[in-house]
Amino acid sequence: MINVGKQIEAKTPSRSLIMTYCASLPFFERDILPHLQRAGDGHVTVLLDDSQYDASFSDFVTGAGTRYRFHPVRLPHKSANFHPKLFLLMNGNNADLLIGSANLTPSGFRANAEIMDQLTLSEASQEDAPAIAQYVAMLRLLPSLDRRLPNPVLTQLEKFASDLERLGAQQASTSTGPWFLHSVGEALLPQVSRLILPPDIRHIIAISPFFDEKSLAVLKLAETYDKANIRLIKSAEPDLLNGEALVSLGRRIAVEEWCTLSDGQQRRLHAKVLVLRSRTDEWVISGSANLTRSAWLSSAMSTNAPGNVEAVIVRRFALGSTKRLLKSINTQAIDYRSLRRAAAVPSTSDANPGFVIIDAQLCDLEITILLELHNGAPDTARFRVFLEQRGRRVAAIPVARHNGTHVCLSVGVLSQKLDRESPIAATVEMHMRGQQPVRMRMWVAVPATLAFNSSQRNVRAAARDVCRRVFLQDEAAGVIADAITRFLTDLGGLAHDQASHRAHDQKQEVVEDVDRQLSKSEFIITDDALGALHACHARTAQALTGLAALLEKLLVAADELDSVEAPADDIEESRTGNEEEGTRNDGVNEGKGDRKKKVKRAEETLDQLNAAFRETVSEALRQDISERAVPFVLNLPSAAIAYMLLHAQVRRRLELDHSHTVTHDVREILREAFSINGMSLGGCYGWLVRAWASEPCRAQLSAMLQADGTRNDLLAFAAAGLAFGGRLQDNDVVARGILAGLHLVASRAPSEQIGADLQQRLDAIAQSSAGTLTTEELQSILMSFDPQKLNIIPLVRRWTKMAMIDEVNADPARVSGEIAELQRVDPKLWDAYSLIRKRLKPGLAQASATDNVIKCEVCRMKQPASTAQRLSASSGDYVTCDNCRRILIPLQTDDGLCEQIVLGLKLMAGVTSA
Repeated sequence: MINVGKQIEAKTPSRSLIMTYCASLPFFERDILPHLQRAGDGHVTVLLDDSQYDASFSDFVTGAGTRYRFHPVRLPHKSANFHPKLFLLMNGNNADLLIGSANLTPSGFRANAEIMDQLTLSEASQEDAPAIAQYVAMLRLLPSLDRRLPNPVLTQLEKFASDLERLGAQQASTSTGPWFLHSVGEALLPQVSRLILPPDIRHIIAISPFFDEKSLAVLKLAETYDKANIRLIKSAEPDLLNGEALVSLGRRIAVEEWCTLSDGQQRRLHAKVLVLRSRTDEWVISGSANLTRSAWLSSAMSTNAPGNVEAVIVRRFALGSTKRLLKSINTQAIDYRSLRRAAAVPSTSDANPGFVIIDAQLCDLEITILLELHNGAPDTARFRVFLEQRGRRVAAIPVARHNGTHVCLSVGVLSQKLDRESPIAATVEMHMRGQQPVRMRMWVAVPATLAFNSSQRNVRAAARDVCRRVFLQDEAAGVIADAITRFLTDLGGLAHDQASHRAHDQKQEVVEDVDRQLSKSEFIITDDALGALHACHARTAQALTGLAALLEKLLVAADELDSVEAPADDIEESRTGNEEEGTRNDGVNEGKGDRKKKVKRAEETLDQLNAAFRETVSEALRQDISERAVPFVLNLPSAAIAYMLLHAQVRRRLELDHSHTVTHDVREILREAFSINGMSLGGCYGWLVRAWASEPCRAQLSAMLQADGTRNDLLAFAAAGLAFGGRLQDNDVVARGILAGLHLVASRAPSEQIGADLQQRLDAIAQSSAGTLTTEELQSILMSFDPQKLNIIPLVRRWTKMAMIDEVNADPARVSGEIAELQRVDPKLWDAYSLIRKRLKPGLAQASATDNVIKCEVCRMKQPASTAQRLSASSGDYVTCDNCRRILIPLQTDDGLCEQIVLGLKLMAGVTSA
């Protein structure tokens, strides 16, 4: 017998498929799911019986539809059950299939007497391949059994089946086994009788906690194996076996009642086992099938007497091999003839509620619910939808689109503030004229969250834990955590894709080469750069997780320490002696000393996290400009500023001094993302500004900024980043260059008013700063930008005209308009150029800055510090080369970006003046 929990913990699967009759989701999420999502994709699908699905709805469920896919299986006949207990765990080129009697519940994993078996498959281990191939056949039959399974579930089933076949799961005859049997298309007993020939069997031991009302399965088993004596072991619960029906078997049958395990443990019997013995061999059949008619005598697809979906494993052993198994239980012989089977209680549920929910999904800002109407449900039926999350319940009138017997309901959730990472329960209510409304519930699947891999889930959980610990307001914690996790989640996905890609089998060289080329074209950065990014992300995730654990201990310890009476509080109280006083003070001092150590360790972890996060951001901004990279980098500024707010708040909560590097780091990140100062000598363009100047990237930027909250997040967090340094000064060239780039990227007109959604974001960020920032300050920064005040626009226009004039040798016939304009706006520059032009052709030279040195591009001579200072100031005064005496152009006007940026700013200036 196998401990399922320990097996799952040891296997660290990358993908899992679980089938169970019933499930306790709080237990599953707390004790099992973390082990299923420690590595790889971490994708988990749980299928269970339709009748048990409704019992899963609880406020204690935290991941249904978001961390794992959870869906009912609806059999054609209401009286039949989806009853297998199967746990498929896949990790790379290894697969383990656990088959047994334990449901996904605490009692199934810990309390009951259960039995579990295991099949394994890998390139090195193919012994169980034929049996796993029979499991694959079952997977492929499920869609025909339940035609209402949604497409995502069907996709998962086919992927598991294909992957198992790729590992070697192929149908093949075997005389030694094991054999995997199921009852989807054929009843179990006929399959067993073909495998284990009835004339050879002399003795049967049957262990089952449940039986059908007339003991038909026991009688049919005795009829099929008519030469065998039967030892029947039942559970201790009364009224579960019809003994009268077994009288006809006479001395062929003996019934025993389950007592305890041989070690004295009191466990409820839930195992289902058949042992069939011949003169030389014995077969053990174990799994989910009770000794009932619906489990053994009918298939799930039967049109006459409906049967359950069951799954069992059959193994062949030498005679005597099961003695140890049977010695592990204690039983007591009973007189079965007086036993009565209690009548089944009819179901009180509505057998025909009028409709069935096939699937419900939240994509972007809309929940779509697909229904199938039953006969009698008119097209005029009206619907309402109730959405429940974390105790909140909101009602909505959906848009209904009819297509025959199917109805698709759509509900916009823009104003509902739903958390995409917490379960959402949707209740559909159908109203028909003259009838009571009927209702049905389903967990809403969130594909974007379900697609996260283990790396993404771990870093998101760590970031959210830290934010919840340090921020007092839930809204502030949510805003900060969302911004950080969006960026780190993309990183985790990128790193995971690369890791999966490198794990391809080297033996399949041709396939690997093709996949590698395709994969490279989809990566947003090169393999080498991605390796560095992956390493940074791993360090960031590790530091976040460590900080979350430390903060939990620290903040709890702080609360406990606050509740301890300080020595000064005891002055007026009477004491029994000095010894008592000393003991109390020692306890307080010891508690304070322990806290200091923890604070010191937390500060060190925070410093590690700060370095790792800054390195992660820097690595991300080093990648090439590409359309594919835009969604990833667009989240970076918000994440960076959110992290800085988190960093500051952690230091406040730990009562640490303010970090003086935060302001500098924030300004650098914003400069690397948004600055337009690349046209200035020695300046650089922000990544997003360069992307904005690319037509394909600009289209992608526009599409991304229209997504839910992205534009407002970008504007609000950037304003907060600039506000870190205090009020902006008119001569702050760096800040003005950042603001210009921000408005270009976000397509925001300077005169645009602060809308309600942006206002809400600004308020939340101000709250998260614990009074360091105010909403008014953030508003003032956004509204302060005026492109007309940027001296860069007239400078670019001036030097662009100068370059054109110089290029055509100042030919008035070709540039008369430019000459006239230059004479008008800067006659002093034109006069100086005219004099130099008489002696030198060309009369202009581009100034360039490399390695903090400014040179003349014509004579290549280094310029003195005074000249370099005047050039960098970009005041408008012309500067000549100290060596060749040409006029130096202080702007990068020929880089392909300058004109686009100036045009964009001029358009903004026009909007402002209007």
